Amino acid sequence: MEELYQDFHQMPSDRTLVRETPQDTPKKLMVLGDLVALGFGNEDMHGNILDSDQLAGGTVQNPVWARCSHISFNRQDVKVACDAPKSGLWGTRGRQLYFIGGDQALSTEQLNQFTGKRTGVAKLGPAYFIVYNSTKAADGGDYDGYVHTFGEEGGRRPTAYYDTANKQILLRGGSYEIRAEGIVN
Repeated sequence: MEELYQDFHQMPSDRTLVRETPQDTPKKLMVLGDLVALGFGNEDMHGNILDSDQLAGGTVQNPVWARCSHISFNRQDVKVACDAPKSGLWGTRGRQLYFIGGDQALSTEQLNQFTGKRTGVAKLGPAYFIVYNSTKAADGGDYDGYVHTFGEEGGRRPTAYYDTANKQILLRGGSYEIRAEGIVN
């Protein structure tokens, strides 16, 4: 776990974060950063289809991704984490993203955007992109925002669900991995 953390952030971990998580969440997770948004499409409000580079564009105050369908978690203290890394041919990597802690509760209005289901686990749909803030030494050690488009290299997009009992966003499936350079697929 420490090896992937150091590879991803290019600096050693200086603390352990303890959070309550649902029963099916692994006990050991590596925090990648703070969740800002989870996106559900690449079409902006004007009907323009945006590619990965375009989604990452704009300014901090006016990001391009914010013009697409998304759920915002900015300032909700939700952490983006990954499972215990596996070692393999391409080095150490994690295979599953988790959203832990903070305020993940969705309003009735937000649920209505995706599903009418109010109990159990509600399917929100394919996750198109994730926006998170993280500190990486390779980027000068600054706390910066990153936009990752799932499936950008021909991979499968994960599906987002909402656990209504635990008020938690779940991400399942997809063909991405978490490596030193970030989330890749």
